Amino acid sequence: MTRALWLCVLLPTGAAFAGAAVPDFFVPESECNPRPCTCEDAPMTELILKTQGDAKSAWQSVKDDVLQGSGPKTNQAAVALFQSRFAGDTRVSDQFTACDEYDASVNSLSKIAGVSPFGEARMDPCFCKQFCADVVQATIAHERMHVPTIIAGVLSKGDALIGCKLGFVPQAMCDAIGPLTLADSELLSHQAGMDMLSASLQRMRRLPDPNDPKLKCTWNTLTAAAAFSDEPLPTTWTGRATVLIGQLIHSVIP
Repeated sequence: MTRALWLCVLLPTGAAFAGAAVPDFFVPESECNPRPCTCEDAPMTELILKTQGDAKSAWQSVKDDVLQGSGPKTNQAAVALFQSRFAGDTRVSDQFTACDEYDASVNSLSKIAGVSPFGEARMDPCFCKQFCADVVQATIAHERMHVPTIIAGVLSKGDALIGCKLGFVPQAMCDAIGPLTLADSELLSHQAGMDMLSASLQRMRRLPDPNDPKLKCTWNTLTAAAAFSDEPLPTTWTGRATVLIGQLIHSVIP
């Protein structure tokens, strides 16, 4: 069998993995209709950007373990290791579960969006209702990035995959191909979403403050240990400038 025919056999596996298991109750992007992001959404958007950075770091650690020969040997084990290293943030999950239609037996923050094998983005309706449009679009960008990166990962490892099928490649190398392909896809997908969230926050900084249109949008950054801050923002331009400078110094925005 030629190399091209072998890749025709192997590629559907990558494509199926990239677009697998989209729940039936998810709605297409055209029916999602999230609200536009405003200044009030900035703290949560910034928090989600931080959690996505944390998730990316967790996937990088999974990839590092695989490259060192001590990592997972299957995609399922790679996902499990990632989940053991990434806790997320309860404030994000609290906003998701506040959805009126939320059902713990149906809805899960670990699976809020997906892409069909035909490239159609589909979302959990509660995700559409609870988060603003930029967050939803960043998540769609993340999910869509999986399809080309998984397929490209399979193609780039085509010779090794063929060697594994024929028994010419050491088993340790064969075991690493799947987890490495998945980890690389996750790293690129998280970065795609983070880039969109960063752009959203930059745009929000130019919006007028909802309480004083003469001021630009500023907000209290959510710290790792605290819930939404009840401390009122300063009402003067100097006070707001101080908050903004603090955000620029400590911001999670790349």
